[in-house]
Amino acid sequence: ATFPLKGAVAVPVALPVELPDDIRKYLAIYGSEATEIATQILQDGVSRLHPDFPFTVAEVRWIIRHQFACTAEDILRRRLRWSLLDQAAAESVRPVIQKLLAEAGW
Repeated sequence: ATFPLKGAVAVPVALPVELPDDIRKYLAIYGSEATEIATQILQDGVSRLHPDFPFTVAEVRWIIRHQFACTAEDILRRRLRWSLLDQAAAESVRPVIQKLLAEAGW
């Protein structure tokens, strides 16, 4: 009951105002790890996977490196939950996810 989960924070994390509002709000799900992801997004340039969603290429790269996701299905369904939100949009970016996985050696 007293052991904090990875990323847990007691107060909201302040994220860079340079990020679009929807991405900044969305990244709050990562708790204390949101700052690291936000920094990576800004360094790489804000590159959305789809114009209607806050998911970015930098976030997926972070998921692959730090959460050890190794399939597009895992990323789209379990990590981002995108397949549950909009199956067609998720499927439209599957090739990009697969390319990022291949770059990471998966």
